[in-house]
Amino acid sequence: MTIADNRETTYSTSRKGGLFHDILHDMRKSLRGDVHTIVEIRQELDRLLRKNAKLVDVLRLHHDYMKESLVICLDRDTKDEEKQQHLDRLLQLFEMHAKAEEQTLYKVLIASSEKEQRVEGNLAQDEHELIYQVMDDLRDMHFMSLWTEDVEAKSMMLCELIANHFKKEEAEVFPLATDKVNSGQLNDLTSDYISLCDNYLGMSEIRAKGIFL
Repeated sequence: MTIADNRETTYSTSRKGGLFHDILHDMRKSLRGDVHTIVEIRQELDRLLRKNAKLVDVLRLHHDYMKESLVICLDRDTKDEEKQQHLDRLLQLFEMHAKAEEQTLYKVLIASSEKEQRVEGNLAQDEHELIYQVMDDLRDMHFMSLWTEDVEAKSMMLCELIANHFKKEEAEVFPLATDKVNSGQLNDLTSDYISLCDNYLGMSEIRAKGIFL
């Protein structure tokens, strides 16, 4: 299903003016075309590295990849099986993105000599921890085997947390980093971030095949 295919059902099932309608409207502004597979996203990492992409641009791109699943998980008319697949995709991508982000951008912000950067870095880190807790709850509920109303409610809670986290990062944290962190230092972190993402996706693929290290 393309983002365009899913547009009408999403708007028809999200009350105009309601929280989820607003979240979906904001996310759809940056989405175009088909949903990217995990394989495609991993392949794109190498291209980003070769073109010397800027860290903040890569982070925004990864937000967009996750928004592809967020809008489907929040669509009340989407079939349960599709929600399960996209929730699983979202969990994989968020874990990849968040862990790599913590070891690059957040690490620099938290180590800053300026209070504003330290506070924003620690706040973003705390938001990640809250999201991880909900992700663990969903895994404990075995959402891939059984999609219940409790699971759907927990999934929507997770999507709301992630969407709001992305919105704050894009509006406040990324501009702060671009303005306050040395551009050379920031761009040097890009290769570290991409390498970490590739490692996390590799481990995710291994787990999916039932191979435990």
